[in-house]
Amino acid sequence: MKEYQKRFDGADEKALAYMPLARKVAWSYAGNGAEYEDLVQEGYIALRELVIRHERERPDQSLGLYIWYRLRGRIRDAASRLRRASAHDSLEQKHEDDGFDVAFNDASIGVFELLEGLSSDERRLATGLYKGATQKELAARFAISQQSVSKRIGRLREKLRVSLYS
Repeated sequence: MKEYQKRFDGADEKALAYMPLARKVAWSYAGNGAEYEDLVQEGYIALRELVIRHERERPDQSLGLYIWYRLRGRIRDAASRLRRASAHDSLEQKHEDDGFDVAFNDASIGVFELLEGLSSDERRLATGLYKGATQKELAARFAISQQSVSKRIGRLREKLRVSLYS
């Protein structure tokens, strides 16, 4: 037990030694809903996990290289997750983010009427977007390329714009 505790106590010290790298990487991914401080915290957690994992899986490899190749991906994933979580805080914000250039008015939009005019695939796509799925996740769900998903989203937005103006 003491051996185990000693190994994990050392993980904190080693992780703290690489915090300048975590701060630099966090700075490059900060913005658009992913706050710098949150990313630094995610970076520290990732560093601690990487140090422990390195000792378990690859003790012969340099710790610095092990962290260098994995930390950026961990922080990038955390930034993506934080952006999805902070996106679309409200219906008005979602409306603005979708690029609609008409004024938002609750009474002027019949959501159910808009959805009735969509095909089942378009409804599934709209539902996925509403729930915060990325284009990559939607591509896997529909078994199509990400570029196809992007084109379908564009057509869906155009269809909704036409419905809003009518």
